[in-house]
Amino acid sequence: MQTDPPAPAPSSSPVVSSSSAVRTPWQRLSNVSPLWVAALLTAAAFFGMEHFPAASTTDDYAPSQESMEGANTTADPGRRVALLAMLALTVYGLCWGRAASFGPGGLAGWTPVVWMAWLSLSMFWSSDPRTTVRRLIVLALFHGAALAVCRLLKARQVVTFAALCVALQLAVGILAELLYGTFRPWAGDYRFAGTIHPNMQALQLSAACVASASLATYGATWGRRTRWAALAAILTAFLLLTKSRTATGGAALAVAGVLLLSVPPRWKRNLLIPVVLVSSLAAMALLFGGFDPSDELHDAAMMGRNEQATSLSGRVPIWEALDPYVRERWWTGWGYNAFWSKQHIDALTDAVDFKFSGAHSSWYEAALDGGIVGATLFAMTLAFGLLRSGREFLAQRRALPAFVFGILICGCVNSVLEHLVCDTRLFPFLMYCGLWKLTFLRDAPGVDDVPTAEPVNPAPVNPAPVNPASADPGGARL
Repeated sequence: MQTDPPAPAPSSSPVVSSSSAVRTPWQRLSNVSPLWVAALLTAAAFFGMEHFPAASTTDDYAPSQESMEGANTTADPGRRVALLAMLALTVYGLCWGRAASFGPGGLAGWTPVVWMAWLSLSMFWSSDPRTTVRRLIVLALFHGAALAVCRLLKARQVVTFAALCVALQLAVGILAELLYGTFRPWAGDYRFAGTIHPNMQALQLSAACVASASLATYGATWGRRTRWAALAAILTAFLLLTKSRTATGGAALAVAGVLLLSVPPRWKRNLLIPVVLVSSLAAMALLFGGFDPSDELHDAAMMGRNEQATSLSGRVPIWEALDPYVRERWWTGWGYNAFWSKQHIDALTDAVDFKFSGAHSSWYEAALDGGIVGATLFAMTLAFGLLRSGREFLAQRRALPAFVFGILICGCVNSVLEHLVCDTRLFPFLMYCGLWKLTFLRDAPGVDDVPTAEPVNPAPVNPAPVNPASADPGGARL
């Protein structure tokens, strides 16, 4: 009787398909975490644009006067590398971004678009067209990179991205101060700078505080909420070390606003009256007891910096010197970033007896760039953004609208005494990332930005018997 030949022994080496054996660089790049790629490129880009490692070693936390004078007319190599990093982020987001679909935008989305269009038109009446065109190219890369981030990341990841970018730059700043021997938080006159001016560092930290607080409030699990709360506490500690009054006040109002919106209306009514009553009784008890806390409150509000407190740290003389220039071109302004020429800086220096190259107010800066039209569009951008984010926050209770609402509050507070909100810096970049994600580049259908808890295996369910003939009409068995 003839027997079948024995089956060949299985090979010990696994069979690898040709498609998975060889991976192109493009395939490898597509598997890299978009969150980390975006965060690293963004942190590197803005580090090259506005940071320098020896900031904590100088008296005014700034480069030399010669470098400041040439900042508006020349581009250093670090800035060029930063722009290349921003361009790489834009290309990466356009090529590999799949986490967003185009939305209608609404007033909160189209108002900043009209504002950017108005600034682009200012090249035709700019007092320095060459500078305006060059800065408009940077502005286009700035918003292109923000749109790329929104295309790469889901809604909750945008908030994580904001906290991660600032945390990376904070780590570099702490390392720089440790290397230079300037990290002395126990000293009375110490202000944490890292690699940038303390006021700019504080504004970045305020954005990260709002982001981490939003993630801690709306985390899916207790462990995640605890980690984000711990990061928020660390960021708050370094924010206080900067001794920046405006950024600290803005962060406090932003976090309080986010938490207040998250409280149910019934709790607000039940808690507001007791809190006001207890605070009033405590203040009256202190006053009747002969203790006047006004001096202590004033020192706490000044954060130990009582110099020039009556003139808002020297800003009022700056605004008085800028008033004639604002009135001279009140309708159209001087053109985007065209006002701060050497001639204007020298004239303003003679008027206030110290050198500066910024309006120290976003409203003055917007008026100098685009006149009353530009300042109005800037105000509308903040107002409509607050209304849109607050409405979506009350409807959805998610991290992204909470973050956008909080960072816009920080922007409103900071815009009064600083011009950084109108500049191409990290804080407004994170603000526009949240705003674009909330309006134009919303999550694709079916994408949920709320992370779920650890999956739990459900109880087994006995499936109903299936007739093989009905399931496989041809009767084939696989």
